[in-house]
Amino acid sequence: MRKTFIFLLIFLTVFLANSVFSQNFLVEYKFDFKADEPIYNYQLLFNDSLSIWRNLGDVEKESKLWDVDAKKDYFIYKKNASQKLYDHCSLSGKIFHYEDKLNLFRWKLISKTKTIMNFKCNAATTEFRGRTYTAYYTTEIPISNGPWKFGGLSGLILEVSSDDGKYTYSAVKIIKNVKFKINNNLELGNTYLQWEDYKKEFISFHKRRAKQQKAKYGGGMSFKFRVETMEIKVEIEE
Repeated sequence: MRKTFIFLLIFLTVFLANSVFSQNFLVEYKFDFKADEPIYNYQLLFNDSLSIWRNLGDVEKESKLWDVDAKKDYFIYKKNASQKLYDHCSLSGKIFHYEDKLNLFRWKLISKTKTIMNFKCNAATTEFRGRTYTAYYTTEIPISNGPWKFGGLSGLILEVSSDDGKYTYSAVKIIKNVKFKINNNLELGNTYLQWEDYKKEFISFHKRRAKQQKAKYGGGMSFKFRVETMEIKVEIEE
């Protein structure tokens, strides 16, 4: 009897885990950027092997939400098989494609908990490209993923914020078993820069822009120019 009970318990655990991993999840996040007034909405479609992260402002109709054009649209594509993420981003209207490592974060687990949307969440912190972040993740959805580039924990990240208070992603909606499908070859057909090459391109672009702005408006006065993203800071003073 005891062996039968143990067998049924193991079977049930494996069945539930497989049912979670085989699902497509759709999570909507709000992005609060303190340097800007609007709150932006993003959606993450994912399963245990692939995901797409996209700004809802780029989508005209939900029925076409995941019908992305890998050469024209802006999105982040994560692929476990290659252990890479592919970022399709815009720099002054020009589309850039670059690749980055999938598991970028070195997390430290901390003894904090929070309930988010009825999911019990544990906390972890990390330092990433000049900022410290605190994330809350739930093992009730045991798939390592999250908003933007975040991931690498033992469950889905439902909230993450920078300790300086400038950036916060918060989940506001979770839909299980969505019918959208993810193209598992979205990276094909594009040439991707490496992250460091894209960073150099970003800094060079804004240095040229700063010189143009100074020539147009600066005159003989001192000139300060600053651009900041979650990963890159450009500061020029002349």
